[in-house]
Amino acid sequence: MNKKIVLISATFLTHTLFSMEHDPKILVFDLVARSYLLNHRGICCVASVNKAYHQYILSQADHRSNLLPRFPAKSISFGVFKHPYGSVYCCAYKQTPTSKQLILSSRYLGLNGKSHKKGYGFKNFISPLPCKSSPFLNQGKLYCYGFGGMPVFYFDEAETILKIIPFKGIIRYGLDRSRLQCRLGLPNTIYGESMHYFLDYPFLLEAILNSRRVTLKKNWIVPHKVSEEYLEFSLDGVTLPDNYAEQKDFPSLERSYAVDNFDHLPGYIRQAIIKRYAEQPT
Repeated sequence: MNKKIVLISATFLTHTLFSMEHDPKILVFDLVARSYLLNHRGICCVASVNKAYHQYILSQADHRSNLLPRFPAKSISFGVFKHPYGSVYCCAYKQTPTSKQLILSSRYLGLNGKSHKKGYGFKNFISPLPCKSSPFLNQGKLYCYGFGGMPVFYFDEAETILKIIPFKGIIRYGLDRSRLQCRLGLPNTIYGESMHYFLDYPFLLEAILNSRRVTLKKNWIVPHKVSEEYLEFSLDGVTLPDNYAEQKDFPSLERSYAVDNFDHLPGYIRQAIIKRYAEQPT
């Protein structure tokens, strides 16, 4: 990055923060007159100073949002994420109804009010989920969930790829080009369970995806010989709603994969869910 731009931005931010401490009226003048110097990180920095500055940054969100270009009008959008400060706008979409590619894309503010974009396309995408289909930020990174296919790699201890097998199910897609299969972690089990069982149960699925305990697991299928990676959503961290067993057909799911009645779930999974609902904190 140009050193002069960095120096100007740092000088502006320092002066603005100093002004904030001494006269709130100067704060308003400085940020309105020269806010174009701030990028997304600078805006977050100002907003983090105290509640007053945070509220001011929020009040200007629509202005910043209007500086960001929107996504193709004819695209099939599954949802958008708008940063509360208006400096980041993200979308998950397909270009046509029949497309098998998920596009995860973002627009964000750089210095001098210029917008920047970043995006990536994922093949073998089937459908958005019946819940939580919009993009979201997690530790500063953009992700979204979807139903699709991906290769699963099996490694040895030296991280050499031993084999690749196809996987179809719930996937977390990342703007960093990552794809991870999602599994449910049950108490006292080593391996996570497939979550395609819950595609016909949107309230249950949403509760699982909102688990407070989500970990990247690397399990050895064959001890010290074959391992795999996936994202595990622990049932211990799930708060189940009263209607968790309510069933709704998921159109994109092949009915041979479907579980059309909660009582038809594999017994050990069903019993673990019922037990969790009975024991979860009220």
